Amino acid sequence: GYRTCYAMLPCGLPHTNEIGAPLMTPPRDLARARAAIRDSGYNGEKVVILSPSDYPSLSPLCDVMADLMKKLGMNVDLQDMDWGTVAQRRSSTEPVERGGWSMFPTNGSPLAYPWPPLNTFIRGQGAKAWFGWYDNPEIERLIAQWLDSPDAELESIEDAIQRSAFDSPPSLPLGQYFPHTVYRREITGIQQFY
Repeated sequence: GYRTCYAMLPCGLPHTNEIGAPLMTPPRDLARARAAIRDSGYNGEKVVILSPSDYPSLSPLCDVMADLMKKLGMNVDLQDMDWGTVAQRRSSTEPVERGGWSMFPTNGSPLAYPWPPLNTFIRGQGAKAWFGWYDNPEIERLIAQWLDSPDAELESIEDAIQRSAFDSPPSLPLGQYFPHTVYRREITGIQQFY
């Protein structure tokens, strides 16, 4: 199954609100988006998308991203490769002209990053951060606050973390999908965690 999730934190977990809904829900206006990109200072620089062609749950996302970005007037270089090459290339800090990259798709289990301190997709640790080396001291300050706060304050801090992440996005959440597993009839009592 699939569900939309307009949040930088996993939907369905305690304290996660869909802070991004006003930004990410229709109506969508391509002309307005093109103008915003132009106004941001974008001047036709090449955008390299690393597309793992051997990863069927991720590769199609790259095709959709590339198509949309081209419609928005961006200079897109969609590079198909196997996941191993993506994993190697994403560690490069070189500019795109020298083998660097602009974006790549990824996924992960919400149970692996349920709380802000564990969520590598939004941690703003700069040179110590996950691939892309997102730098956001405000998020790091809020995560330190989250670690020292009682449960009653966690939701408001997580909302503030998300607002900061949506102001300067480290990643683009595309939703949540839930793969199904087939079990023999004799196996019963399987718990679903979504």
